[in-house]
Amino acid sequence: MMDKEEIEKEGLRSMKEFDMAWTEFFKDKPNPKNDEEDKKQQEEFHHWYNYMRKQSDTGKTPVEMHKEIYGEEPKNIFDETRPSRFMNFEWDDYDDENFEEDNGEKRLKELADNMFDNGVWQNSKG
Repeated sequence: MMDKEEIEKEGLRSMKEFDMAWTEFFKDKPNPKNDEEDKKQQEEFHHWYNYMRKQSDTGKTPVEMHKEIYGEEPKNIFDETRPSRFMNFEWDDYDDENFEEDNGEKRLKELADNMFDNGVWQNSKG
């Protein structure tokens, strides 16, 4: 098991590798024309990064490194007790257009407005 300092150093190496890979992968790619193209490029990048691109300091892919350390395929979930360079990736299920409503912000605003308009706020101050 790594101590805290080793985990921090590995975290910095992991971020550096990810940034180098991002630059390498996207350097000659055109900007996506729409959300669908953007999603496709990001999915391709994560597959390439995890399964194909060898890390500059180890010569192994993140999947190979994970298997070597833990003896199993990486799972697509984050586990802070098992540091890995495998990059978890999944799309959020929420709809961007309804994001405010999904977070309940609209409902909270309505409740606050109602409390203020009906004098509840002023009466609660004592």
